[in-house]
Amino acid sequence: MNWLQREIRLPALVTLVLIATFDLRGEDIGDFPRTPPKSPAEAVTTFQLANGFRMELVAGEPLVADPVDIAYDADGRRAYVVEMRGYPLPAKPEDAWPPPIGRIRLLEDDDGDGIYDRSHVFVEGLDWPTSVCVWKNGIFVAAAPDIWYFEDTDNDRVADIKNRVYTGFTRTNVQALFNGLRIGLDNWITGTASGNGGTVNRLNAEGQPADSSTVSVTRRDFRFDPTSGKFESLPGGARFGHSFNDWGDRFLCNIRNPVQHVALASSLLSRNPHVPSPPAVHDVAESGEHLPVHRISPIEPWRELRARRWTAERVNYPQSELVGAGYFTSSSGVAIYRGDVYPPEYQGNAFVADVASNIIHRQVLTPDSITWRGARGEPDAEFLASTDIWFRPVNFTTGPDGTLHILDMYREYIEHPWSIPDDILAKLDLDSGNDRGRIWRLLPPDKPARKAPNLRAASDEELADWLGDGNGWVRDTAQRLLVERQAVSVADKLRARLTDNSAPVVSRAHAIWTLQGLDLVTTDDIATCLTSTDARLREQGIRVFLEDGRDPTLIVPAPLRPLFRSLLADDDARVRFQAALVWGNSSLKEADEIQPLVEFARRDAGDPWIRAAILGSARNTAGTILASLLARPEFADRQGGLIVCQQLALTAAAENHGELTACYRSLGNVPDDFAFALIAGFAEGSRIRKVDFTTVVDAQPVIAGRIASALEIAEKPDAPLTARLQALQLLKYRPFAEARPRLLMLVQPAQPADIRVAAVRQLCASADSAVPGDLIARWRQFSPIVREAAIEGLLARAIWHDAVLEAMENRLIIPSEIPSARRRLLLASANTEIAARAEKLLGASSQSPRAEVVAKYSATLKPEFDPAIGRAVYTRECSQCHRLAGQGFDVGPALESVRHRSAAELVLQILDPNREVKSNYVDFVVALDDGRILTGLVADETETHVTLKRAKAETDVVSKSSIEEFSSSGKSFMPEGLEQRITPEELSHLVGYLRSSPQPTAVAPASSMK
Repeated sequence: MNWLQREIRLPALVTLVLIATFDLRGEDIGDFPRTPPKSPAEAVTTFQLANGFRMELVAGEPLVADPVDIAYDADGRRAYVVEMRGYPLPAKPEDAWPPPIGRIRLLEDDDGDGIYDRSHVFVEGLDWPTSVCVWKNGIFVAAAPDIWYFEDTDNDRVADIKNRVYTGFTRTNVQALFNGLRIGLDNWITGTASGNGGTVNRLNAEGQPADSSTVSVTRRDFRFDPTSGKFESLPGGARFGHSFNDWGDRFLCNIRNPVQHVALASSLLSRNPHVPSPPAVHDVAESGEHLPVHRISPIEPWRELRARRWTAERVNYPQSELVGAGYFTSSSGVAIYRGDVYPPEYQGNAFVADVASNIIHRQVLTPDSITWRGARGEPDAEFLASTDIWFRPVNFTTGPDGTLHILDMYREYIEHPWSIPDDILAKLDLDSGNDRGRIWRLLPPDKPARKAPNLRAASDEELADWLGDGNGWVRDTAQRLLVERQAVSVADKLRARLTDNSAPVVSRAHAIWTLQGLDLVTTDDIATCLTSTDARLREQGIRVFLEDGRDPTLIVPAPLRPLFRSLLADDDARVRFQAALVWGNSSLKEADEIQPLVEFARRDAGDPWIRAAILGSARNTAGTILASLLARPEFADRQGGLIVCQQLALTAAAENHGELTACYRSLGNVPDDFAFALIAGFAEGSRIRKVDFTTVVDAQPVIAGRIASALEIAEKPDAPLTARLQALQLLKYRPFAEARPRLLMLVQPAQPADIRVAAVRQLCASADSAVPGDLIARWRQFSPIVREAAIEGLLARAIWHDAVLEAMENRLIIPSEIPSARRRLLLASANTEIAARAEKLLGASSQSPRAEVVAKYSATLKPEFDPAIGRAVYTRECSQCHRLAGQGFDVGPALESVRHRSAAELVLQILDPNREVKSNYVDFVVALDDGRILTGLVADETETHVTLKRAKAETDVVSKSSIEEFSSSGKSFMPEGLEQRITPEELSHLVGYLRSSPQPTAVAPASSMK
């Protein structure tokens, strides 16, 4: 008897009851087996590493406990370690906060071998410290809600200066505290505000707010200038850890997202509020269910029990949390390797931990436009995995010895107690291991770590030489010391390095940024960078220029203007991108100043990142740029050109640019697809400016003429479908009385499905009282896909709800055709009559209870299934929102991830989707100022726009300025009621098909790792 036969021999309802009461409740779970800790000597034998790397202990208990961050003194022999000894209490949100017991340890290496010999408590009594950063003779420490500065002035290894310098970081969740204080190439200290966020004040010497200004870091990150004290917010908001590469680019990790790149600066996102831009934070690596974790440690039984319980209960967790192991659930401490003792192919690699899985994962990063794409360093295994469940790597950094140093909290449990059910929590000792902790260094094959230099003892001249070192820590520290000392005497030496084409380009980058930190950058220095043969130095020159000229009306000095103009045509995408930020941010007035952006747009409109730079730079010049583009609408990427022109048209119309009339006239000379896109842009811009676009059409014969020709194209059955769909969009800009008969003709069965759907949507966009009758009268002629569009449009307006309910009462529209989100809106209608009628038609009394439906279908499951039938059911019912084996749409999670689930679990999830709603798959309702109500998943949100995604991955990008109400339904985007469209037999075949789908490659045997 196989597992499936055993599973379904019990009646399904009884099975569910057993899952909910006996197997998953506290009094029956018994005690979990305990795993004893290992000594460091024993622990090192549990590591399996790729390619001959090996681990060596540099500090362990009793020298250190619960380490989560480390920073090295400039002498190379001392290190400050954050001990988060209070983790993870309080056990419950309502519990009292424990006494502050966090510490900063000062470790000392007496003989310079890289192994620490002594330990001192430098600071104690801190509440949840998370990070440390060396500055001058002391350290900055992140300990929510504050950033502190500590310094030891009498050399007794104990801080006697203790100043709070910023406050206001929220500390609600111990696993979402701000962290990651790192000094960057730009001479600022940057950190991540994590999930708690906050509103930050700068404090004076008396510990009081220095002024009335505050900075919000909610869903943001931050940086501060340790010299001036200035504090700014940055894009970000990920969890624990972040890292810079050699060029100052910042990488994050966020629970299920192991490597992310902060691709766009906040200034770009806000410069043109009329157009959406790509998300500021870009996933470099795959994430969630798409990136399996190959652990070799045993899965803790309590994790498996909790996963089974969450599967059976109504929880709002990601799918990767609903299994005991196998996916990233706790990405932590991402670090870009910048040392000089590993083989060259490891330079710039990203290393990140999954602390719950006792592994360290490696991603190889490859440039991709202005960002990167990642690939697993080890295809079928992890770079480092341990069989010891106590191994908890939480953070990394490149050390003074050129190796990667690993902070290992070494605890039996590494889970937030708030996410553990009470009865399970009662069986776990979350304090187990709070007196332990290790710091390891990752050594390369057949090569020792290098000896750390004593930079504190180096002269200014010597520090300038150290900027050419191969180890990123050495270069960073040399730059920091020069800036701290304000060593202006080395300016000539820095410029000599900057102009030395034979010097490593990364050292030349440090030279220009050191000059910037000394406030000594000249126009000639910038010109040296901009004319370099190396693209990375050209890019750094632009970044330094932007850093020193942060005025939004930035003026490019005359000597640099031809250089920046030429860089808009640079061969390197990152250089072009940065150059566009400068050129578009300056005060452009003359045609020869704007023309470079025009040519830039022709070349790069197809790149979404660079397109964002074009559009972000064009708020004040959109009309001029557009007029030039329309004079010769030739683009390297035509589709990208259409998008750029439409968004420029939108911006010009929204800002009422003086060139609008000329742009309107250009419509007579451009191809149809450009004309249609431009009219849509002009119309949306007019709406933003609160102008009735029909008045513009009436005043501009060329627009009226193009719309008339568009209507002819829309009605031509032999015209290309794409052209017809584009043309059809313009009907909304004619009076409804004129558009209505054309649209009704286009919803006829003889028309292609896409045309019928588009026509239905256009009808519903009009708000005319005739629309419900028009659509309902033709309901029996509509195919399912057309009916879906009609229902979505009709229920988007409350004034039409009566007509829909009447059609349901007359049995013309059936309840199963109403999407779950719309169903809930009707049931919760403020109109009590509508709500009462909806309750009779759609309420609980009108449907089978979920438990009965699940039981009925579970009882019919069979171990045998027909893959062809299962595939057909998947295509019909699931593919509009899920992808499987390369087919379908990415709206919900990819269904390859459900293979490991039991048949009973899948039936429960399919027929009762609201028992388990992931946070990123909750349906949202957006009410707009034009009377429409949109629903869908929030696929993206920027400072100015929200993107909603619905079935077939179709999206609505909505300006926040047009939103009147934005709320979550609290329910899954996946609808209930599938049993009305699928038979029990079909579901059995579907479940079998889903469980037989391909799964990620299995964990490589330990013996196969080399």
